[in-house]
Amino acid sequence: MNTVFTIGELESFLVAILVLFIGHAVNRYIPILKNIISPNPLSAA
Repeated sequence: MNTVFTIGELESFLVAILVLFIGHAVNRYIPILKNIISPNPLSAA
């Protein structure tokens, strides 16, 4: 049972935004992940 889903540009953009918000929510509710996963921001020289 092979099913192939095709999505367009708008759908892939909406999925990316949804994943971004989910990532922010998980980072907010599990603060230890912010210290472990997120690298330090680069400063402009």
